[in-house]
Amino acid sequence: MKSKIITLCGPTASGKTACAIELAQKLDAEIISMDSGQIYRGMDIGTAKPTLEEQSQARFHLIDILNPDDIFSAADFERLATQAIHEIHSRGKKVILCGGTGLYLKALEEGIFEGPSKDEAIRRSLEREIAQEGLAALRRLHEELRSVDAEAAESIPFQNRQRLIRALEVYRLTGKPISQFWKEQKEQEKISKKEKPFVFEKYALDIPKEELFLRIDQRVDQMMELGLMKESENLLNRWGRKSPGLKIIGYKESIGGLIESIPTDEVAELIKRNTKKYAKRQMTWFRADQAIYWMKNISEKKF
Repeated sequence: MKSKIITLCGPTASGKTACAIELAQKLDAEIISMDSGQIYRGMDIGTAKPTLEEQSQARFHLIDILNPDDIFSAADFERLATQAIHEIHSRGKKVILCGGTGLYLKALEEGIFEGPSKDEAIRRSLEREIAQEGLAALRRLHEELRSVDAEAAESIPFQNRQRLIRALEVYRLTGKPISQFWKEQKEQEKISKKEKPFVFEKYALDIPKEELFLRIDQRVDQMMELGLMKESENLLNRWGRKSPGLKIIGYKESIGGLIESIPTDEVAELIKRNTKKYAKRQMTWFRADQAIYWMKNISEKKF
């Protein structure tokens, strides 16, 4: 019989952490963070990482495990979260997944097939062409993709620079169309899903958009009061602007503000705007999952 994993997902600022702690205390469970920012050390304010007090109320996993200049993929999350699940179960505890990174949940549910590794030389060459020629290069490269992989070209708009580069990178590196890797990935997902020794019982907090946006505004204001700009400055000085962790919403805008001498109130407004856009994308992602039960609060459901 497969073990049950309770999952609390949904958009940022919806109150997932507080609910997870309450449930963990009720169920004698431990929490696995499913947040792409909270994995990084030193990035506390801008990721709304559980405070030390909150972490004393329930045991958290996959928090503070990397430095901001480390790269972390969905496949890495799938591997480490699976290990954590087995460790928690070995102690006779239940597991609660908590976070808003939908791709992490997908990877854990279905497995993930990443395809060939990146080739920096190919990427730099393609980036240089695009930087020099702009839209003309994008159109030409898209036609090149169409000649070797019509299926991928049909699904990738020529303006989508990142996906276009990846598709051409894969073909130049392997001689194999990326669409073939997509098909292999789907088959791998089917196999991985069957082999998983646990099932997911998924919940999300249903917060009206107006209330959610107000919460985002309040959270960003609080982050600025707690010292987000200073935290960002320290991270910038230690790890550099190009570090993967510092591209996360909150830090990206703060560091840009520091470098370009943008007033703090304007930085805060930019963070609010970008966070709301991100929350909308999260809502779209999770609403598409028919297995998620949306609730006003956790008292609606007997766990």
